[in-house]
Amino acid sequence: MRNYLRVEGEDGRVKVTRKGTVNALTSWDGWVIVANPAEVMAHEDELVVEAVGRMKLTEASFTKVMKDSHVRISYVLEGEGMEVVMRPLLLYDGANCEVTVKARSDNLLLQETIILGRRYHGEEFTRGKVRSVTEVRNSRGS
Repeated sequence: MRNYLRVEGEDGRVKVTRKGTVNALTSWDGWVIVANPAEVMAHEDELVVEAVGRMKLTEASFTKVMKDSHVRISYVLEGEGMEVVMRPLLLYDGANCEVTVKARSDNLLLQETIILGRRYHGEEFTRGKVRSVTEVRNSRGS
């Protein structure tokens, strides 16, 4: 399934445009929360999130990539003073995932975490592939 979410923030207001099941919520303390109701990506799923404006952005929960899946996750970020704290991305054994983050900002806080299996749950990551590319440019494109 292909999910698309665009969040535009300005003056404490948020405009959301979406396709698919993914959505955005706001919290009492000003965070914009990306919510994927399934919390799972499988097969050939794709998620594209665009965030524009000054905002604090996070995800509602871990995103889990299932065995033998080939998924893509893309974040396009543009705004000054943006804080983006992504929940961990959990890859099960045999999962394949491509993560792309493109940001344009002079003042950005960005946190990404990828977890390869859950060894202490008996779920080791012994095969699969992850590719994560993060590109940050200032407002002049440098």
